[in-house]
Amino acid sequence: MEALLITREGIIKYYKKFEPIITVLLRFLLGVYVFSLIHEIGYIHPDLASHLQDNRIPLVVLLGIAFAVLPLTLGYLIMILDITLQYSYHVEVAAVIFVFLICILLFYARMAAKESILILLTVLSYRFGMPYLIPLIAGLYFSVTAIIPVAIGIFIATFIPEIGTIVATIQTPEFTIADMITEMPDTFGDIYSALINALTNTSDWVFSAFLFAMVIVMVYAISRAAIDFAREIAIGLGCAVMIFGYILGNILGNVTVQLQEVILMTLLCGLLTMLLRLFDPILDYQRAESVQFEDDNNYYYVRVVPKIRLTRPNRVVRRIRPQPEEDEE
Repeated sequence: MEALLITREGIIKYYKKFEPIITVLLRFLLGVYVFSLIHEIGYIHPDLASHLQDNRIPLVVLLGIAFAVLPLTLGYLIMILDITLQYSYHVEVAAVIFVFLICILLFYARMAAKESILILLTVLSYRFGMPYLIPLIAGLYFSVTAIIPVAIGIFIATFIPEIGTIVATIQTPEFTIADMITEMPDTFGDIYSALINALTNTSDWVFSAFLFAMVIVMVYAISRAAIDFAREIAIGLGCAVMIFGYILGNILGNVTVQLQEVILMTLLCGLLTMLLRLFDPILDYQRAESVQFEDDNNYYYVRVVPKIRLTRPNRVVRRIRPQPEEDEE
């Protein structure tokens, strides 16, 4: 245990020493990965693709640098413009996606920039097959309002595969200015019908968003309760609620999932959250005390739980002085 605490303190000290550099580096790596995924969409207009194909890697790196150094709101705007560009082969689809994403940016992400990072993390967690990690982290380190970005991320992650179906409804991607006026209303009607069908096919996201919201609220409430090992209990109960929720949803027919995969990945996400929990302050509940005091207006009940700190042995400094030479008789 002592060796683990020593390693933990060393990592924390190293992170605090280089925190600005590490933060920028992590944002750069995240930006590069996200923009590389965006550039794999594959519905970009051929004329634009011919100009960008040779410069794909430098462009992704430049966009990653921009995401690392600019404020999050501007980084999200660059992502929205890049996504719209990738769907430029079908102007109608690109317009619908742009309006949807810009509404999220203006009405939510702009006002809660730090919390909105959960939208991006939720989408990426679905790509790695570990979405059950998000509600645990959101409940531990964010507020209850994290329900909003997590729900948006779930919707986007489950709806992305359906965009290909919507694109398939567009038969004539190229048209003149005159055709734009006459054909686009009918095209938007086809897109609307395909959008309704896609929402019907991806209705499982509503159940997942509701279940994740329950887990976030429960983990948030329990982790901040005045009980011993509150965060550890919150993580365990959060995993149990997710597993039980998906089992119940599968029985009732509200959601179709592989229960074995859900159970295994939920337990794995719980272990990863516990590993992340090691970098929080570690409390010594054996030395917890309840303190009571009052002032002129109030009476206070305070529970004090000391942090575990490595005890360093006291150094004993001995001064060695030369003995005075005895006078020879």
